[in-house]
Amino acid sequence: MKELPFSGVDDSFEASVDLEQDAEETTNCDDGLSDFVNQLEYGTSNRDFRLAHLNVCGLRNKIEELRCLQQLCKFEILAITETHLDKKVPDSEILIPGMKFVRLDRKGRKGGGCLLYYGEHLHATHCKDLLTQNIEAEWLQVKFPSSSVLFSVIYRPPDASEFFDLVSATLEKAWLKSSNIVLLGYFNCDFKTESEQSANARKLRSIFETFNMQNVVNANTRETPTTSTLLDLIVTTRTDLMGKCGVFPLGISDHNMVYATIKLKNKRPPPKYIKTRDYRKLDIKKFQADVESAPFHFASVFEEPDDILWAWQTLFKGICDEHVAQKEVKIRSKSAPWITNEIRYKINKRYKIFKAAVSTKCPELWSKYKKARNAVTSALRRAKASYFTNMFEESTILIMSVSRVFRPHQRSQMYARAVLMVHGIRFASITKDKANTDIFEPLPREELVTKFKSKLRDREFTPGSTQGGFPEFLAEPRDSFPLGVRVHNRYQASLAELTSKCMEFIEENHPQCPAILFRGLPARTADDFSTIAGKISGEPFSYEVGGSTYRQQVDKSAKTYTSSDEPPESTMDPHNEMSYLNTWPKKIFFYCIKEADDNCGGETPLVKNSELLSKLDPEVVAKCDEKGVRYVRYLPDKAHDEYMNWQHMFGTEDKQEAERVAKDKGYHVSWNETQDLCLWQNRPASIQHPLARNKIWFNQIAAMHSSYYHALPTFIGKGIPDEKCPSHTYYGDGSPIEPEVVQHIRVTTWSCAVGFQWRTGDLLALDNLTVQHGRIGYSGERKVLTYLTG
Repeated sequence: MKELPFSGVDDSFEASVDLEQDAEETTNCDDGLSDFVNQLEYGTSNRDFRLAHLNVCGLRNKIEELRCLQQLCKFEILAITETHLDKKVPDSEILIPGMKFVRLDRKGRKGGGCLLYYGEHLHATHCKDLLTQNIEAEWLQVKFPSSSVLFSVIYRPPDASEFFDLVSATLEKAWLKSSNIVLLGYFNCDFKTESEQSANARKLRSIFETFNMQNVVNANTRETPTTSTLLDLIVTTRTDLMGKCGVFPLGISDHNMVYATIKLKNKRPPPKYIKTRDYRKLDIKKFQADVESAPFHFASVFEEPDDILWAWQTLFKGICDEHVAQKEVKIRSKSAPWITNEIRYKINKRYKIFKAAVSTKCPELWSKYKKARNAVTSALRRAKASYFTNMFEESTILIMSVSRVFRPHQRSQMYARAVLMVHGIRFASITKDKANTDIFEPLPREELVTKFKSKLRDREFTPGSTQGGFPEFLAEPRDSFPLGVRVHNRYQASLAELTSKCMEFIEENHPQCPAILFRGLPARTADDFSTIAGKISGEPFSYEVGGSTYRQQVDKSAKTYTSSDEPPESTMDPHNEMSYLNTWPKKIFFYCIKEADDNCGGETPLVKNSELLSKLDPEVVAKCDEKGVRYVRYLPDKAHDEYMNWQHMFGTEDKQEAERVAKDKGYHVSWNETQDLCLWQNRPASIQHPLARNKIWFNQIAAMHSSYYHALPTFIGKGIPDEKCPSHTYYGDGSPIEPEVVQHIRVTTWSCAVGFQWRTGDLLALDNLTVQHGRIGYSGERKVLTYLTG
């Protein structure tokens, strides 16, 4: 079998899966990165200084591949252009192990930007005095035993008219610092032979000649279906020091990587060591005896969680050091653990397609290359998200299980409390009659799993389920989503007291666990839910204005509602509540009075927006983000209402009052001759989470699309046009959203959805910005109430 591109270079990079899996398919794929490593290493010394440049057209989506590339190639200098970063992207997101970097983000508009990675072992200085306004460039001076070299990454936008004068002035200042200068960058003008050069290329060549600089890249660096151009350059004043130079089509973007070696002897980075323990001589019984006799109660003198943890760790570490000695071990660099053989194969496949597209200029191959490139990006996002989610789930199960095992001992409670805090989950307890007793423990996963899987594909009254790609069944809970928590009430605390403790748990843990299900509350009735609602923090958010479906208000003073009064047999698409408005609830609480019978449906599917965004086609996301979403509502007069009238929605018979409230909600308003009301407003497809500051997919493109209503029993067979449906969605410019886009969003959403088993008295708390919810159609009886907070 042919070697995979990431194998054979470092044994520590081997995946945990069987390398023989899909062997026949993998064998037929070119070894892209192995080819590049071989090309780079052939005829060069390990001590030669390696540098490279790549225009990535967006760094965040490519950083994982660059980390793998650096692990294999070990560049001392790696220049990146068109990073498309801004101040919202922290440095921690774009780190490469073993390297430091300087970055310059474009200000005032999107795109552009450059970044210069350099080995952390280099004696390097950031030359801020060479930074010039209106030039996207970074400068770094690296000292060698015999000389120093100035390295620069430069990006020239196509509309930068004053670039040539400014770069000439900057090079004059650079020349005074060092006569050995190396420029790497994307100059946006074709630098082929002189007869073919544009005016901008001639200007650039003239500037280089003035400073005795020469480009060492000769092959084309950007390939499209119709053009081949030399746009990415490595320019130096010392061509005599340049060793191997070349171009390689990685396929990470439509630009090829340019690389070179310099004949400057450079010290390789020193090996890394870590401290570890040797457990081979551990006497477990003696260790356990010392742990049991240790004065962990000493930690109770502290009040702050950090101090409690410090006290416990100090004692425990001392015992560990006594029984298990520490030693230093040299380690090799490791690859990202989420990069599997499947992802390696996708990367190889992309490289093969890109190589073929470049050589043949076939439009069909270019289209396949774009799809393969997007597939790699999506696969990396999913794999990374799944890896960290699994790590979090394992930590959560471990620490909550530890707290349950040691419950009888107060000092062990403090230990569990401290460990839970370290891992981001707070330990909650309730005090009564001087007894400090845990009230929460993890709910076993099997108690959340339904006895019978709910069918999705070809399910009646389920929008899009008869079209291709729909998942066959609703998935089971996974990765502590939702997080199931059992509530204990050994000392007969009131429902209000227990609810207050639940709210504390929610407030402290929702950032890590955006869906939390409490089971075991002493609640069974609608009045009990009113009691619960009275203890929920935050302003109540009303359904009376703005809701898109019928629902009944159960308690006007407590503002509790039925979750939905849609026909029970209909399935509701997962959605973020009221994301089509300019204001929306932050949290949603669902309370089960009566669960549906087994194998009768009625589950509440939950979807993480972060997972959904990682699985959606990036081109679909980009188009929706660029154009936005237009939501159109059609509300007939109650005289000829078939679904929802404007009088019911706005709670008034007064047209002027209804119009005033609609405009307050951000709607544009119009009436027709039969007094029917039409509303529309534009909203973004994605927003930034106000606390986490990450981008979230937040819209109802599919849930409010007319195709949803055409699948409901109320509308089937009536031939109602899209514009007369209760709601419909368009792109923000008013153009129709392609049916295949709506179906892609719907299928991807359902593929991310998980369902759980409701039980009477369950309380589900959702972060509305992070989690979507829906409903599986059901038969028989089922009653779930809801309460919203702003």
